[in-house]
Amino acid sequence: MEFLKISKGAYGYIDAKKKRQLLWTMILFAIVGLIFGTGVLIYKTRLNVLTVAAVVGVLPAAKALISYVVLFRYHTFDRTAFDKIMEHAGTLLLGFDYVITTEKKEYPIQAAAVCQKTICLFTTQQDMEEKQCVEYIKNILKSNKYEGNTIKIYKSLPEFLERLDEMNDKLSDHERKEREEQAVLGLLGALSY
Repeated sequence: MEFLKISKGAYGYIDAKKKRQLLWTMILFAIVGLIFGTGVLIYKTRLNVLTVAAVVGVLPAAKALISYVVLFRYHTFDRTAFDKIMEHAGTLLLGFDYVITTEKKEYPIQAAAVCQKTICLFTTQQDMEEKQCVEYIKNILKSNKYEGNTIKIYKSLPEFLERLDEMNDKLSDHERKEREEQAVLGLLGALSY
């Protein structure tokens, strides 16, 4: 049950989250069925107080099912791509497997790198609306007092890897603000499913 231990921002999170969500959904629906069945067995009719409890219990079970359905179309990206990113990561702060959710859309981000005021994101979704995603992230960062960030979304792995190398070179020239970088990655995680 390794999937229970993977935390948000770690490689493999989306696939692990889907497994956890499916397990949780099945448990909740099993509890609802157990409550309903117990009521029918005891009272010999479905018109009883346990039926009401079962109906109320359907609400969290349905919410869990919806969470699973939303995540169903996303998956953790290729392990070889992850390995290549790690080869170029150096001392950069990285996060993986985000699905950033807005009121209207979801934006899958396979990898995020933060270095000072630069945030580089990698996605494999070629038709993603970059501008809206960047604006959304900038607005959230601004509302949390992290202004002046440069955000770029890369859809090509070689370009993203090249940018990671450039960011690592930049690190040796400037002092890091690791606490702020951690906070920015934390906010990306908070925006993510």
